[in-house]
Amino acid sequence: MDLICGGMYRSCSTWQYEVATALLRRFARGGVEPLGYLTGAEYARLSRATREPIRGWRVLKSHEESPVLARVLRRGEARALYSFRDVREVVFSMLHKRRESFETFLYAGRLHQILVNDRFWRNQPGVLIQRYDDLTARPAEGVSQIARFLGLEGVTPEACQAIAQEFSKEANLERTRQLRERLTAQGVDLDDPANALVWDRETLLHWNHVRESAPTWRDLATPAQRRILGAVCGSWLIEQGFETDDRWIVAAVPADRAPRWRLDPAERAAVRRGLRANWALRTSLRHPVLVATLKRWLKQS
Repeated sequence: MDLICGGMYRSCSTWQYEVATALLRRFARGGVEPLGYLTGAEYARLSRATREPIRGWRVLKSHEESPVLARVLRRGEARALYSFRDVREVVFSMLHKRRESFETFLYAGRLHQILVNDRFWRNQPGVLIQRYDDLTARPAEGVSQIARFLGLEGVTPEACQAIAQEFSKEANLERTRQLRERLTAQGVDLDDPANALVWDRETLLHWNHVRESAPTWRDLATPAQRRILGAVCGSWLIEQGFETDDRWIVAAVPADRAPRWRLDPAERAAVRRGLRANWALRTSLRHPVLVATLKRWLKQS
């Protein structure tokens, strides 16, 4: 069977991939083959190229919605792990990692895609959903949940603790440090934004994947960014228990007063632009062959 680690960006999905691979290597019968990061289209090509029946487990990481991934989950040919996090923290962590501005992130449709992906994974069968805050606060418990979900036998609390320690924040921070040193030695310019997403093919960690400490979204978001985030993900934050109302959108609002806020015309236009870009992104994800064909045709015409 295939195991898809499809967590939200910047929410411990790589940790889930590392942990699941380690658990399957040590406790599963039939072995495990780590496939790394694959888009739905890449996974489909790999599946078509695989002629022999799958023995044991294959583990892959992916983020985006995909009809191919949905199909194998519905058929019971795969299972999935999904992690999620406060979207506001995801956004500002992504901005740091990708070296992008909030506007660039929004205009590319990625803010809306976070919620599209969240809805996709939550609606699939055979998915274990884990919350980022729980995984970072009690990682050994998170390891145990994954082991039970995979039906593995003989996974003791001590084994869960050992795996949690092996892939702790400190351990992965050291792995990213070593990766930075290797890349620098190879002459890779890590100050170039084009290299912001360089990653290790085995661990799937990027060279800037883990930070010792980071400011929160509350330290970074401007009033306009708060309003845009409120318009796009305010309801989701309440549904998932990150907020109880929309008071957070207006900083320093008096406790006895309901916040009053609305998007100005430029902010509404920015949200609409993000929606249009997200529609194009979703179309490319759902119909990759058609989009690639159209791109080739446009280049030739």
